[in-house]
Amino acid sequence: MEWGSLSKYFHGIGYKCLTATEVDPSVSHGHEFQGIRRFREILGTDNREFDNSLAFYFEDAIEEPEVASFKVTWYDSRRNAPHRSAEYRLYYDVSLNPIIEKACPGDLIVIAKKKDESMVVLICKAGSSAEARIRFLFGINGDAQGRLFNVRTIDEVDSNLDSFGFSLLEMLGIAGDSDLASDDEVLSKFSTFPSTGEFSEYARSRAGATDPVAEPDATLMLWLDTEEWLFRTLERKVVAERIEMGFLSPDGTTDVDGFVSFSLSVQNRGKSRAGRALENHLAEIFRKCQIPFDEQQITENKAKPDFIFPGIAEYRDENFDPNNLYMLGVKTSCKDRWRQVLSEANRISHKHLLTLEPGISPNQTDEMRAHDLSLVVPSPIHASYTPDQRDWLMSLGDFIQVVRQ
Repeated sequence: MEWGSLSKYFHGIGYKCLTATEVDPSVSHGHEFQGIRRFREILGTDNREFDNSLAFYFEDAIEEPEVASFKVTWYDSRRNAPHRSAEYRLYYDVSLNPIIEKACPGDLIVIAKKKDESMVVLICKAGSSAEARIRFLFGINGDAQGRLFNVRTIDEVDSNLDSFGFSLLEMLGIAGDSDLASDDEVLSKFSTFPSTGEFSEYARSRAGATDPVAEPDATLMLWLDTEEWLFRTLERKVVAERIEMGFLSPDGTTDVDGFVSFSLSVQNRGKSRAGRALENHLAEIFRKCQIPFDEQQITENKAKPDFIFPGIAEYRDENFDPNNLYMLGVKTSCKDRWRQVLSEANRISHKHLLTLEPGISPNQTDEMRAHDLSLVVPSPIHASYTPDQRDWLMSLGDFIQVVRQ
């Protein structure tokens, strides 16, 4: 079950942190990116224009960037002076201004040449969660400082995508479901969407050999990745069949409201299924690890923590030591919703929250720590966090050890 790789979409990338002379009009009006010497490795030596490209600016939320079309020109300013050494420039047209106007010195910029010979420019607010996710996708560590762009050909930057990386490229309009191979087995087994519990169990049976006791983090990610792949395959079939039927009102006219309702149901099903799948696979890992728990049981004020350990009976027993009670909230992405966990299970002062969101900003994780909340993140995602954050993060395996003790 392959999601493809970066080399399927890109020839190479260049990245660095922006300087004032590139984005501050009070300093320079040059409309060009600097330190671009190594771009010859992916752009070549011929003068050319990239006028069918897009630029994105990410404030923080990766799902809601500002987008603008732009034109960028790559040229040798000394091409007509053969006796002088080449001096290449990467000039952006004024149409990029809506994005550049939001950019600040220190923001991360990634310029990627796509396989279709267009370019995409990604600019991320410094220190944002979006920056962490873009760094995670392209494998950008601490080498983005300085005046010069770091350039990597696709052989240097290539890596296999998982469902999260693929979804990010999909959000940018770079990848799509049509890039994914089909799966005959899931299409023959299901004609419509089964219950989330049934589908999660089926995904685990298709995931291959894994050890949820010895490697709970890797197992969780494998199960989730497998279910996402299978769900997309089934969804493509179900949606295609419904579209082929058409959307007609009783009077024979186009049923616009019916189409909109169907479209929203597809989107909402995907979101709710992802959250429920995460809970299903976690519950199976806890069972395999022989960790007692209860799910979605009411505590105070009708709150329903996702998981209570060792169970709701112990939680409601006033004689049971609260130091031996644990709760785990579960959210595929945090944003500001992590605060909801704080009001659940009042007997438990120290809360735990598991999320799949890469690179939450240090400001947010500092606030979590101040509210006595521990963040649990599967270990394969830890690399998207800063070194200081990783010292504090828990893996799923860490959490299981704490509860087991």
